[in-house]
Amino acid sequence: MSDPLRRLTRMTNRAAYGAVWLLALAAFLAGIYFFRDLPDPMVSHWNAVGTPDGYMGKLLGVSLMPAVILLSSFVFLAITRIDPLRRNIESFRGTYNTFVVLVGIVLAVIQAAVLAVNLGASFNIGVVIMPAVGALLFAVGVLLPSTKRNFFIGIRTPWTVSDDVVWERTHALGGFIFKVLGVVAIFSIIAPSYAVYLFLAPLFVAVVGLIIYSYVVYRELHGGA
Repeated sequence: MSDPLRRLTRMTNRAAYGAVWLLALAAFLAGIYFFRDLPDPMVSHWNAVGTPDGYMGKLLGVSLMPAVILLSSFVFLAITRIDPLRRNIESFRGTYNTFVVLVGIVLAVIQAAVLAVNLGASFNIGVVIMPAVGALLFAVGVLLPSTKRNFFIGIRTPWTVSDDVVWERTHALGGFIFKVLGVVAIFSIIAPSYAVYLFLAPLFVAVVGLIIYSYVVYRELHGGA
């Protein structure tokens, strides 16, 4: 990689993580701004049909999600530094950075929805959360086919991490499946009472199916080895 390209890559990486840290700060400042008007304790969890079933103190309530945004960004950054195959990660770093920013956006949207409901807004929070989760799943579907073999990002089974061809074929299929799951999650708000089930059941089947698929492809390539 040439020096100008290396500098550009570093600037892009810093911009991505800088954007996530700004999102964390904005989410925290929003909570502080409305702190006086929030109930204590505030609702922090809803069941599958959107009924509140969990509470926490409002100081923790306004701080938790910004902390999660920050922590997730540091985990994503650490992955690019500690993975023994980090050079492979650099080959899809742009897509990876976009995904990291999207995770921050989704978490910030969830924080905004939680604050809004606790301030008296009347809506089923699942109508916000499920499309946000759907967008994240679709982004996973975009990311997967571009990944190269590594130890942290993607569909990591004993067979994918052992063979580049198995990795590529499994991630190509996984990319398509996760895009479909993302669309399903987005449109599950048509039936909000069943949205979580419409999302979780296909996700479980997809994950198990992809694990089995990676094994089948490995056996196809290597026989009984």
